[in-house]
Formats: sequence, C-alpha cells, structure tokens
Amino acid sequence: LLGCGVVPLGIAKEPLTAFDTYLSAGIEAERTGHVLEAEKLFLAAVAEAKNSPAETPRLGIALGNLAGLYLQKGDSAKALELNERALAADEKVFGPVHPRVANDLSNLAVMYEQKQRDAEAEKCLKRALEIQEQAPEVPVYARTAVLGNLIELYLRQHRLAESKVLLEREIEILESSPEPYYGQDLVRARRTLASVYRREGNESEAETLENGAYEGVHPSRDKSLNSVLTTVDRAEDSFRDGRLIDAEASFREAIAAAEHKPGARYGSILIVALNGLGRACAAE
Repeated sequence: LLGCGVVPLGIAKEPLTAFDTYLSAGIEAERTGHVLEAEKLFLAAVAEAKNSPAETPRLGIALGNLAGLYLQKGDSAKALELNERALAADEKVFGPVHPRVANDLSNLAVMYEQKQRDAEAEKCLKRALEIQEQAPEVPVYARTAVLGNLIELYLRQHRLAESKVLLEREIEILESSPEPYYGQDLVRARRTLASVYRREGNESEAETLENGAYEGVHPSRDKSLNSVLTTVDRAEDSFRDGRLIDAEASFREAIAAAEHKPGARYGSILIVALNGLGRACAAE
C-alpha cells in the first residue's frame, strides 16, 4: 500500500531499537512470502510502538504495514480497521494536513471501495487530494495514484463530467513531470479521457486525443515496467467492457509482477492493481 514502508534503517546513527528490528524483519518476511512470521513481527512492532513517545510516527507505520499484510491475506475487515487506526495515529502526530495522512486516506479508500462503500471512499480520496495540493513535495506517483482511484470511482458511477476534470488534471501533472518513465501513464490518461469524450458522443475530440496519445512520450527503458503497465491497461479495458473474468486475471497478473519489484513506481502500480482486483471481484 502507498506509504506503508519505513525509512531505510541504516541511515540513522543511533542503534536500532526493538521497534526497528521487528518492523524491518516483518517487511523482509512479508517480501519473502512468510506471512505468519510477518504477522507476528508486525504485531510485535505495534506493541513496541504503543510504548514509544506520543510524538513519534511509529504506531501509524506499524499499523499501516499490518493493514497491508491483512489485505494481502484477504482479511479486508481487519485491514480496514487497522488502516483506520493508522490514520488516527498519524493525524495525532502530524495533524490533519500532512502527506502521510494523505497516504493513509488513499489506502483507506481502496479498502472502502472493495467493500462497495463508495461514498466513504470518495470522501477519503477528495480529502487526500486536498492535502496533496497543499504539499508540493508529494511525488508524482502519489498524486496520480489518488487521482486515478477517484477517476475510476467516478467512471464506474458514470459521472463523466467529474471524471474529465480529474483526467485533465492528471494529464497536466504528467505532462509537466521531468521523469520520462511516466510516459505510459500519460498515454493511458489521454486514452481514458478520449473514451470519456466518446461516451459523451464527442467523437471528434476523442479521435484527436487518441491520435495524439503518444505526443511527447519517450519509451521507458524499463521493459518490465512497461509490461506491467500494459497489463493494468488491459485489465481496465476488460473491466469497462464487462469482461470481469478477463479483468480479474489481468489484475492478478499485474499484482504478481509488481508486488516484489523495488521502487515506488511499482508500489503505485500495485495499489492500482489491488484496487482494480477488488472492483472486479465485487462486480462478479
């Protein structure tokens, strides 16, 4: 989940605390597929965090990692409860307007959507966007992950006008990004906006966007990343066409490809794919 990681522990000069040890070992256990061991370690980290000074962000970090683990196990009710607690803990430490709080809200929205609690998911996503707009340090992948989830929510509800506004904002962010590896995201956003125009009956505008989808886009050197992005796009197309079994299969393929890859970019894709899988399973 977005923002559930921990700052690399080797950076600090101080000796590792018991919390650091439990958390890093839990992350490694989860990464290597030892789910039960990861659960025990994250629970130990939560217990240590409760004994930490109130101003430290440890409790929110530990609860967020534990929530992500339960979500992978399929226990969405427990994951939801833990993420609500992580949000409350981070709000207590950072206040209501902070990028970490926005991450918690984004994670919480994914869980609400999986339970078809769309009104609550929308509220979380809109609040996360408002926080991000006040925090220029928030990276592109985090901004577009929140925008993408809210866009998909609106598209499912046939709220085309609101979808267009957000898609135009996403395209603006991606076009202004100096990083070339967001090119496939830009192509996807332009094509999605074209599909919205087409659903509105505006074929000329849709065709213009389709023809210019690759304008200014440089191919990513990361072929694996491009492959995962293509799989997510295929899954979203299947979902919109009502081919739910195909959509579920493609989302699962994307999750399997992205979940053990390093880097925030793959983490962002994983969020989108998990959210999509939840929507596809709920619609079957």
